[in-house]
Amino acid sequence: MPAELRDIKRVLIFTGGGIGDIVMSLTALRSIGECFKGKEIDIAISSRVRDIVDNVINWNDVIVWDKGLVKKTITRSLMSNYGLYFNLRKRKYDLLIDIEAIESWQAAIKRFLFYKLISPGKIAGRNTDGHGFFLDYGVYDSLYSGEHEVNRRLSLVETLGCKTMSIDTSINIDESYRKYADNLLIDKGIAESDFVVGINPNAFKQSCQWGVDRFISLSKRILEIYKAKIVVIGSEDDRTLTEKVVEKVESDNCIALTGLRLMHLSAVISRFHIFITNDTGPMHIAAAVKTPVVAVIGQDHKRYAPYMQDDNRRILYIENLPCRPCNKFDCNNKLCLDPISVDMVWDNFRSLADNILRMRNDNNK
Repeated sequence: MPAELRDIKRVLIFTGGGIGDIVMSLTALRSIGECFKGKEIDIAISSRVRDIVDNVINWNDVIVWDKGLVKKTITRSLMSNYGLYFNLRKRKYDLLIDIEAIESWQAAIKRFLFYKLISPGKIAGRNTDGHGFFLDYGVYDSLYSGEHEVNRRLSLVETLGCKTMSIDTSINIDESYRKYADNLLIDKGIAESDFVVGINPNAFKQSCQWGVDRFISLSKRILEIYKAKIVVIGSEDDRTLTEKVVEKVESDNCIALTGLRLMHLSAVISRFHIFITNDTGPMHIAAAVKTPVVAVIGQDHKRYAPYMQDDNRRILYIENLPCRPCNKFDCNNKLCLDPISVDMVWDNFRSLADNILRMRNDNNK
């Protein structure tokens, strides 16, 4: 560790990341907690990820901010978050750690101005393609390289002289959350002995949505062949979509669960035998709770794939497209997703399901 960091007293971890970003940060956050043990460590996050962050380490304070940086001009961002920055400035942090990529020059200027207002002693972060000109401790980060996000965040921690003792990407689910999930599924007619398949038909980015009709077709086939119970999950805003899936599937063995808090959702996903999903936050939750995943990924499978053993995941991805690299939020010409057929996803699901059912039968003998 650099000599000037050994005597620091107050650390702030700052992130505007969503569900997937936070899940992929868990190892880095645990490493920071161990490295700066005994210091006052605060974290500034979005309220939607509060549940997951709460018990990662022994935080001095968890600061919630919901007026993020996405799709805002620099002036609007400064105005909407001025009170937050002023309050953080008064805390006189010795070190601010920004764990997210700096994906554009506009983002770089925003970060530079925000952190000038907070005025920490030192700033550490990811020097993404040279955008981190204001960082005191920066690890070079190429946006479209082949490194996974988990490893990128760990590289930042190592730049601070912190050692990663183990790569623990798990979400801590206490017994109360597990009991909640068990009781909820029982109330919905799902027994412990049932083969349960989770379906996630939506995604935060429109460009990452494979297509609800395809999920409906796939669900029908799973019910017919495997006699499974299907749970369609989504946020409260996804209620119309999840109810459409259940209505079109036309089976009492297909139910929808929407609007769950993140730890409740994590506990429910941990009860699935397989989770079929777009590239979005719940995909990373499934990896963190060790639920086997079939993931349909359009943009960057190397950077965002579920971080888990290969034998517990199946990733569908189209290689060598002229429109890559891509980080679009919306797309009307999905060359990366449209060629992925229901049959392709079905074949990957079936290979995973057959392995799981074979092991279940062997364990029951």
